[in-house]
Amino acid sequence: MPGRMRTHHTDSTINVIILDKNKAYKKFIISRSEEPKLLTLLRNIAQNDDAEDYVTVDEAFKHVYQKHGKIGSTLRGFRFRDELTQVELARRLGIRQAHLSAMEHGKRTVGKALAKKLAKIFNTDYRLFL
Repeated sequence: MPGRMRTHHTDSTINVIILDKNKAYKKFIISRSEEPKLLTLLRNIAQNDDAEDYVTVDEAFKHVYQKHGKIGSTLRGFRFRDELTQVELARRLGIRQAHLSAMEHGKRTVGKALAKKLAKIFNTDYRLFL
């Protein structure tokens, strides 16, 4: 009988790629449950041709940030992007999975040393996690 199989969260998330004003692509990963809100936002923007009506990323994802905080959402998004489980990432960081979960849910802060470890793992700037 086969052991437990690791399942990826790809079915429960959506990859959103946006071309910013500097012609650089930005990738965001959002929960599939947030899809209706994103589609409503995009429809409203598409109906308005005025460039003044564009919204920032923070405004577009404020409902996600309200639930888990900006840092928790960022951490979770990077983890989903790289298809890592909490257990795998916690092992790489040398912390307990429960601590990582608390960080993703905005109940625990990420210190500077841990932010630097996260930045190295995800190949990004450590300040995103502070």
